[in-house]
Amino acid sequence: MNIPRLHIPLTAQGLTTIRMIQAGLAGICVFLLLTMSWIWWETQQIEAETLKEEETIARVMETSRQFRQQAESNGYNLSDQGLQALSQQVTFAKELTSLQKFSWTQLLNDLESAVPSRIAMESVILDFQHSTIALSGTALTLEDLSALVNGLEQHPAFRDIVLSDHKFQKKKDKDKKHKFSYFVFNLEVTYQPQGQEPSRQKVPKSA
Repeated sequence: MNIPRLHIPLTAQGLTTIRMIQAGLAGICVFLLLTMSWIWWETQQIEAETLKEEETIARVMETSRQFRQQAESNGYNLSDQGLQALSQQVTFAKELTSLQKFSWTQLLNDLESAVPSRIAMESVILDFQHSTIALSGTALTLEDLSALVNGLEQHPAFRDIVLSDHKFQKKKDKDKKHKFSYFVFNLEVTYQPQGQEPSRQKVPKSA
């Protein structure tokens, strides 16, 4: 006689699902642990770099303090007003250097060869910063003024001639018997002496 087998499950229903959930949670915990470890390592690197930069800044500030202390002990004023005065002194020294290198004789010779005889010059102002010359004077006629511009253009030491303004005027002679007319003009021209490089120094205008 066959006896029927009876199969009774001893495990609770859904145990497999629970184990899968536990495995997933364990994986998440491992991932979080690795992420936290990586963040901690990055934080340590950033802190080390920050500390190194702070040490560098501290050394620079100490060097600056020692330099300022030594300069003040030698009689130099490094305050804002003192530095501004020092900048003015440096500018003045550059201006003197430019004046020493500049040949007024050559300039006058160049002007003499380029300016017509019927032109009367009243002022010649040099701008060392831009290597330009401001010329002002009088011309008897417009033809004379045109001859001046042409003479400057044809001279190798002058270029970029700009006639800023010219005015027609009338004037009586000393005896007040006769009137004569003339043109007052102002022009600017770039001056480059032959054999010299263009000046690029930033120096205030000097006459």
